[in-house]
Amino acid sequence: MNWKRIEMFDGEPEHCEGVGAPTILLREELEDWKQRATALWDIIDNIDTLGDMYHPEITPYFSAVNRETLKRHRFMTSDGYILTPVDDSSKKP
Repeated sequence: MNWKRIEMFDGEPEHCEGVGAPTILLREELEDWKQRATALWDIIDNIDTLGDMYHPEITPYFSAVNRETLKRHRFMTSDGYILTPVDDSSKKP
Protein backbone atom coordinates (compact mmCIF):
# COMPACT_ATOMS: atom_id res chain seq x y z
CA MET A 1 0.00 0.00 0.00
CA ASN A 2 1.36 3.46 -0.91
CA TRP A 3 0.68 6.93 0.43
CA LYS A 4 -1.09 9.26 -1.95
CA ARG A 5 0.18 12.45 -0.36
CA ILE A 6 1.66 13.98 2.75
CA GLU A 7 1.34 17.73 3.17
CA MET A 8 4.27 19.39 4.90
CA PHE A 9 4.94 22.89 6.17
CA ASP A 10 6.11 24.93 3.18
CA GLY A 11 8.57 27.11 5.09
CA GLU A 12 6.64 30.37 4.84
CA PRO A 13 6.22 31.94 8.33
CA GLU A 14 2.91 33.62 7.44
CA HIS A 15 1.36 30.20 6.82
CA CYS A 16 2.03 29.18 10.45
CA GLU A 17 0.40 32.07 12.26
CA GLY A 18 -1.02 30.87 15.58
CA VAL A 19 0.13 27.30 14.97
CA GLY A 20 3.38 27.38 16.92
CA ALA A 21 6.73 26.18 15.70
CA PRO A 22 6.32 23.48 13.07
CA THR A 23 8.25 20.24 13.31
CA ILE A 24 10.25 19.63 10.18
CA LEU A 25 10.94 15.97 9.52
CA LEU A 26 13.85 14.83 7.43
CA ARG A 27 12.85 12.84 4.36
CA GLU A 28 14.19 9.65 5.96
CA GLU A 29 12.18 10.25 9.13
CA LEU A 30 9.04 10.91 7.12
CA GLU A 31 9.54 7.70 5.16
CA ASP A 32 10.03 5.80 8.42
CA TRP A 33 6.74 7.15 9.83
CA LYS A 34 4.90 6.41 6.59
CA GLN A 35 6.17 2.82 6.70
CA ARG A 36 5.10 2.46 10.33
CA ALA A 37 1.63 3.86 9.65
CA THR A 38 1.23 1.61 6.61
CA ALA A 39 2.28 -1.45 8.63
CA LEU A 40 -0.20 -0.61 11.40
CA TRP A 41 -2.98 -0.07 8.84
CA ASP A 42 -2.19 -3.46 7.29
CA ILE A 43 -2.34 -5.22 10.67
CA ILE A 44 -5.72 -3.69 11.50
CA ASP A 45 -7.01 -4.40 8.00
CA ASN A 46 -5.89 -8.04 8.29
CA ILE A 47 -7.78 -8.41 11.59
CA ASP A 48 -10.91 -7.08 9.87
CA THR A 49 -10.40 -9.39 6.88
CA LEU A 50 -9.95 -12.47 9.10
CA GLY A 51 -13.36 -11.79 10.63
CA ASP A 52 -14.86 -11.70 7.13
CA MET A 53 -13.05 -14.88 6.05
CA TYR A 54 -13.84 -17.13 8.99
CA HIS A 55 -17.32 -15.93 9.91
CA PRO A 56 -16.87 -16.56 13.64
CA GLU A 57 -19.74 -16.67 16.07
CA ILE A 58 -20.84 -13.10 16.67
CA THR A 59 -19.92 -12.64 20.31
CA PRO A 60 -19.57 -9.38 22.24
CA TYR A 61 -15.79 -9.74 21.81
CA PHE A 62 -16.06 -10.11 18.02
CA SER A 63 -18.40 -7.11 17.82
CA ALA A 64 -16.03 -4.99 19.94
CA VAL A 65 -13.05 -5.93 17.75
CA ASN A 66 -15.00 -4.98 14.62
CA ARG A 67 -15.90 -1.59 16.12
CA GLU A 68 -12.24 -0.96 16.99
CA THR A 69 -10.98 -1.85 13.50
CA LEU A 70 -13.39 0.70 11.98
CA LYS A 71 -11.73 3.50 13.96
CA ARG A 72 -8.76 3.41 11.58
CA HIS A 73 -10.88 5.32 9.06
CA ARG A 74 -10.77 8.38 11.34
CA PHE A 75 -7.09 8.78 10.44
CA MET A 76 -6.62 7.25 7.01
CA THR A 77 -8.65 5.87 4.14
CA SER A 78 -7.80 3.34 1.49
CA ASP A 79 -9.20 2.15 -1.78
CA GLY A 80 -7.31 -1.12 -1.28
CA TYR A 81 -4.22 0.15 -3.10
CA ILE A 82 -3.50 3.70 -1.92
CA LEU A 83 -3.45 4.85 1.70
CA THR A 84 -4.51 8.50 2.13
CA PRO A 85 -4.48 10.59 5.33
CA VAL A 86 -7.92 11.93 6.30
CA ASP A 87 -8.18 15.69 5.98
CA ASP A 88 -9.26 16.68 9.48
CA SER A 89 -8.87 20.45 9.07
CA SER A 90 -12.65 20.91 9.33
CA LYS A 91 -12.60 19.24 12.78
CA LYS A 92 -10.09 21.67 14.33
CA PRO A 93 -11.50 24.38 16.65
